[in-house]
Formats: sequence, structure tokens, C-alpha cells
Amino acid sequence: MSADLITSSTYTLTSQRNEVTDGFKALLLARGLEVSAGDLAFAAGMVDAWNAPDDMSHPVVFAAECGFGKSTLLEVYLRHMAATDPHFGAIIVKQKKDEVEALVNAINRNDTAAGRVGIRYRRAFAIRGYDPAITSYESHRRQFKQQAYFPIVVMTAEMFARQSTMRVLGRFSSFYDCDEQRRPRRLLVIDERPVLVRTHSVSVEDVNRLIDDVRAITYQAKQRAGTSARRDIDSDYREFLSYAQQLRNELEKCDGSGRMAPVDFDYLMSDSLRRMWADHYEGSDFEALATFEGTIRHGGNVYLRRDTTPVVTASHRVYYEWTAFRPFILDATVATDPHYAEGNFVVIQSPTPHLYVNVSFHVCTGENLSKSFFEAHPQSFEEAALMVKEVASKHRKTMVVFYKEHLPQLESYLIDEIQTGRVLTKHFDSGRATNDYKDCDAAVFLGWLLKGEAYYPQVASAINDALLPHDSFTDLAGVHYKDERVESFKVGELVTERVQDVHRIRPRSRNYPVSVYLFHRDETIIGKIVGCFPGAWRREFVPQRKLSGRRTHADSLIDYFQSMENGTRVKSKDVYTAIGVSQRQFARLQEDRRVLEAMRGCGVCRERTFYIKRQLLEEKAA
Repeated sequence: MSADLITSSTYTLTSQRNEVTDGFKALLLARGLEVSAGDLAFAAGMVDAWNAPDDMSHPVVFAAECGFGKSTLLEVYLRHMAATDPHFGAIIVKQKKDEVEALVNAINRNDTAAGRVGIRYRRAFAIRGYDPAITSYESHRRQFKQQAYFPIVVMTAEMFARQSTMRVLGRFSSFYDCDEQRRPRRLLVIDERPVLVRTHSVSVEDVNRLIDDVRAITYQAKQRAGTSARRDIDSDYREFLSYAQQLRNELEKCDGSGRMAPVDFDYLMSDSLRRMWADHYEGSDFEALATFEGTIRHGGNVYLRRDTTPVVTASHRVYYEWTAFRPFILDATVATDPHYAEGNFVVIQSPTPHLYVNVSFHVCTGENLSKSFFEAHPQSFEEAALMVKEVASKHRKTMVVFYKEHLPQLESYLIDEIQTGRVLTKHFDSGRATNDYKDCDAAVFLGWLLKGEAYYPQVASAINDALLPHDSFTDLAGVHYKDERVESFKVGELVTERVQDVHRIRPRSRNYPVSVYLFHRDETIIGKIVGCFPGAWRREFVPQRKLSGRRTHADSLIDYFQSMENGTRVKSKDVYTAIGVSQRQFARLQEDRRVLEAMRGCGVCRERTFYIKRQLLEEKAA
């Protein structure tokens, strides 16, 4: 290779990087966002990595912080490369269907220049899931041939996992350019964490249905195969059937509790059977075959569905053909996310992390606010709502996160605040990407979503590729697992989910104070969450209203102080008489932490034997 060609190539790559980062900066500035020199340098490094020709033995995870603009950078990069480099190709993975459609439309925008007319010369193509209400199965299959004439293919993380499980990712590895020349599609960029572990359930009925489906697709394949190929198909089916019958027998012997041991931990399904399934299966349960393989290898926990049908639940890792591509993942929470623990991922973090000096964490360690607590104390829904109103009154807009099953009950006490837009509600585990809460300057998390005691050992077992024990114990901080790997996974997942939810209110891009309210007794979890926001403040939060069940004398005293008019001066004796306590009881109440916090909050002070309510500074300013 000549020196001139090397110099020309280097200049071209540098020019591409500068044009992309300039476009990225201009777009963020147009949205009113600040762009630091460190952000631009990190963005330039990402573009250089995407453009590099080197082979990669492991996926690279760019830990671009939430609010950095990683999805925006990716869109600017793809539009630029597709418009300027006819040989450029890429596979892009997004989390949601609407994100796939939006990116494809953005890349194909203004795609009417001379020489680029017609379906064959459009730049991006969306791989869509099969929906019999919208398209036929033949049309669904046809898209896998059509994609070969588009340089950029975009699909959801679920579709990508499905293609990888069936060992058919290779069909996306190349495309035909406008000159009908075959070009490689090696760049793979996954926006947010891909599906790394699946959790599934299998019953005897599921096994019987799968046997019928596999028998049908192997019969179809044999009709078009030669003699030698038919023997291979028969062999694949007999092996599958043998394991299916063993699994069915194990399920039929289950009494509806405990664990079912693996049938064969070393079992690996043949690639030819996977491809037959991918090519011929037309049903709605595409994951059934992969679920079967995972259950054979890992076993699982057994329970009774509707108190009659034994069902085994298990988790298994999703294996990707990373080395066939140049894989990059964009995920801000990779440092805490335990799903990456055993995947040999290379993590690259920004050398200049953002400082969250505008963020304050208000932590209440006296409450856990579990789902079972609210179910056992129905009156606490109203108390929690009253606390939310007090918090919301100090902020412009507040995001409130609660349990999905009980969210309507909480909302019934917050109707006015919701209608005026002062409070926005959501339930736990409602997805990653959304901009619905970006204007909030406060977030209140009423509890923690625990996914069942069996979930954490199951998924941790899949990640570590080992059968881990389920033994646990409970203390004031909640449920803990005796196995360190299981406990580490539980803590990591809880921390990651909470950090992602905090970032929904976009604290990184705010130049005004942001408040986050947390309720938990586990100092390890709280410490890790706050540690993900360098420079943030931590403050103790004592709710003025008691949330733990029956009202106390302290609640009555707090209500009394809050109902006092500004400028009121009341004798101590009149106060304890009004709330129905003795002088000795009242003396103890005056030292109660919640009472003292409430007095500060509503402007009540004690002077000798009198209580005086003064006008707060913020009320004067208003």
C-alpha cells in the first residue's frame, strides 16, 4: 500500500469524524443542551472506533452517561456515513419497535437524490416481527432477502436475540451496493444492553405442543431434501424427541414444588434444527425451541399453575456470534449492571465524568415500603399520597414511581396534582427509554420492585453458568441470599434499575436543583446508587407523616403544627391537651425526630413554654 493512499485514508477518516462530531454538537446546542470538550472528545473516540477496520474478539461497551446523547450521535453518524460512503454497512439494534422505525425514517430522510431512486437504493431497512394481523408469513420471511439490498439494517433487541439464538445472524453479514457488488456489514451497534439472559416457563402441555411443531417443520424440510439430508433431519428429530420425552417425564413426576434438576447440562441442539425452525415455524411462540434447550440444560424451579399444572421456570444465557462482527454496545449503566458480569465485555468510560452537584438524594432509612406493607396497611396509600403532595409542593414537577398493581389506588388520592401536571406517575419496571419525565425536577420512589425470591438465583445461575443455591434470610433491610454471587446479582440489578429511573428526569442536563427521594434500610444499595452520581449530595429524609400503619401521637402533633396559622402563638399545655396526651408524653414527643423535622418544614419554633408559627421565606417570596 502506498504512502499516498495511507495518508488519503487517514485524512478521510479524520474528516468523517470531525463532520460527525460537528453535526452532533450543533444538534445538541440547538436543543438547548451544553456540550463539554470532554463530551466531544469521547464522541470522537466512539466514531473512530466505529470506523476502525480492526477485528474484535470481544464486544466493546461505551459507558456514555445517561443524557450524553449517545442515540443522537449514532443517528448523526449513520446518516453521514450512508450519504457519503457507498460501501458502508451496519447492523443497528434498538430496544423498541418505534425506535427502530424512527431511526430508519431518519436515515432515509431526503433520500431522493439522483441515482438513489427506488427501493433498492434506499439506505436503511427495518426487520419487523411476524404479526399475522398485519402480514402473511411469506411476507415476513421475504424481508430477510430484501434486507440484502440495504446497507443499514435496524431491528429490536428481541429480534436480534431471536436471530442469534437460531444461529442465523450470518444472513445480515453482507449487502449488495448500488453496483450489485457484495459488501461486508461488519459494524454492529446495540443501543442499550442486549438480551443477555432469558427467563421462561415450561409445562407438559408446552412440551407436547413443541413436539408437534418440530415434527411438522422437519416433515416440511424432508419434502425438499435429498436422501442424505433426510437421514440427517431424521437424526436431528430423534435426538430432540428423546430429550423432549425425558423432560415431559420429569414434569409429570413433579409434585409442584422444589427444583427440577437439569436433564443434561451438556446438551446442545444441532444448528441444522435451529435453521429449520427459523425458516419454517409460523406460530406465535418462536422462542419455544430455545426455551426447551435452556430447560434441558439448567432445569429450574417448579410451581403449580392454577394449583393443578406443574410448571418449571428457568433462565439461560443468550449466546451471540460476536466475532463475526465488530460489536459495540452503548450502555450508561454497564458498571453496575450484573448481566455483564461473565460476558468478557470491554468497558470504555468517559475520562471526564459529569459532576452532579445539582442533585440531592433525600434518603429515609426508617421505611422499606414493600408491596406487602401496602397490602397489609391499606390506609398507607392515603398517607403516602399526602407525603407526595408535601414533596410536590416544593418542586415544579415530580415523578412518582409505585407498584403497578396498586398505582391506580395511589393515583386516586393525587387526582388534582396529576390533572395540573404537578405530579407524573409511572410503575416500576416500565421500560428503559422514555422522555416523558424529562421536565421533572424531583423523583419519589415509593418502594422497590423485587422480582420474587426464585428469580435472582435463577438468573445468577444462568449468568455464572452454574447451579447456585436459593438459600436466603431476612432482616430489617430485607431479603438477602447466602450465596455471594446471587446476592451480588440482586443488589446490582436493584441499583441499576434505580439509577436508570433517576436518569429519566435528566439530571445531567439540568442547571437547577434536582431532588430524589429514596426509602430503603439497606445501606449497601443506597450507597451504590448515590455513588453513581459523582458530586451529588445525600441528606437524611424524615417523612412528616408516618407511613407504617397505625397513626401515633406524633402524627397528631405534626397535624396540629401544620394546621396552625402563620403568626399563631400557642401554649404548650394547650397543644398537648388538644392532641390528648399527658405532659410527660408530650415531653417525649418534643424530641421525636419526625416532629422536629415537621417543625422545621412548616416554620414552627419553640420559645420557652410557647410554640410560634412564623412565615417561611419561600412563602414571602411567593
